[in-house]
Amino acid sequence: MISKDLVKKCNKSELKKFLGFETHTRMSDIKLFEIIQEKCVKDESKLEEFFTQFGLVTGVTPVEFESKYNCTKTERQRWTEENKLPIVGYKRSQYGNYPLFNRYYIDRLNKEMIEQWRVAHKQKVSENRKKAVEKAKNTRLKNIELNKKKAQARIEFEKNINKIRSKWDLEENSILSSTYDLAFWTVWISRWAKEHQCNGDYDAKELFYEMKNEAMKQLVLSPYTSIAFYRPENHKKTTIDLCSMHYDEYKYTDVDIKSYVDIYSEEIESCSYCIHYTERDYYSLYFIQIENENIPDISFSFHSPYSIGESYLPSPKLLEKVDKETHRSSEGMFRFGRSLYNEEKTLFNEEYTQKNFRIALSKYMSILAGKQSRGYPLLS
Repeated sequence: MISKDLVKKCNKSELKKFLGFETHTRMSDIKLFEIIQEKCVKDESKLEEFFTQFGLVTGVTPVEFESKYNCTKTERQRWTEENKLPIVGYKRSQYGNYPLFNRYYIDRLNKEMIEQWRVAHKQKVSENRKKAVEKAKNTRLKNIELNKKKAQARIEFEKNINKIRSKWDLEENSILSSTYDLAFWTVWISRWAKEHQCNGDYDAKELFYEMKNEAMKQLVLSPYTSIAFYRPENHKKTTIDLCSMHYDEYKYTDVDIKSYVDIYSEEIESCSYCIHYTERDYYSLYFIQIENENIPDISFSFHSPYSIGESYLPSPKLLEKVDKETHRSSEGMFRFGRSLYNEEKTLFNEEYTQKNFRIALSKYMSILAGKQSRGYPLLS
């Protein structure tokens, strides 16, 4: 039912409109309340309409609801999410917005209905637990089977790798064997570098690329290493940083910044505040390949940016030039320019890879030093 206190909260003009009267009609608060009471008693839909239209002033607050039905905040929130408690609007407090529930529907609830909701929730929780236990059981069985398959795949993968490695391990030529072994572990070092680069781990990426570059400086001394140079069509990098005066002039032109610099090149180059220079071969690569006729089906190929390799590799003028298709066709099982597959991360984990890389590098350098001390030519 409607109480006098609830009616007092409502705007009097709006109440008159609700009852079908003109807003200027003179009427006392008591008379107004009696008319509303009478109409709502006779017509249930009118009572529902009243609490819906004046919901923001007659709505039930969360605190009032919890007190009336002796429920917890969690229960009230759950029933709200389940649309069991119709909301007519929201009000703001110092702690944020809170809902107002439609009093028409709230007044028609009873303790038996509330208890039924609680029982239904307990049954649902129990069913969900049973489903979760069954799902966990099935997931464990699937994981056991999947792990078996992964383990078998790792065993097969390791057999294939060891079979390949045995081809150069059996070579009596120690420099050939050590060159291939170092190249082999450098591939995995390079892939770990790429993996960390893809994952955004800068420090780890730099560490592995340093190891890769350390190996490159040694591998180029092997007689089984050939070096070529790949220069793409757009190999230059141009850096342009205009001073404020020239930049303001550029903004009022209809050309791009590179065309603007080309047009006014003399003026910009003579300007003490403008920065304009071109780095040749910035995007060029050294193409390093390791191969031997005794092991024709296995070779290793590496790329090194010109900016890194220029300090220890020959001038590009002295090297054979390769085109895009040539350096692409060299990419096989032991190309380094990719990240790791999942089974590779397990078989060639970081610690295992670094350990074997260091052993291979030390062995290679020891054999290389012995060859050099005996005056044998190394670099082909």
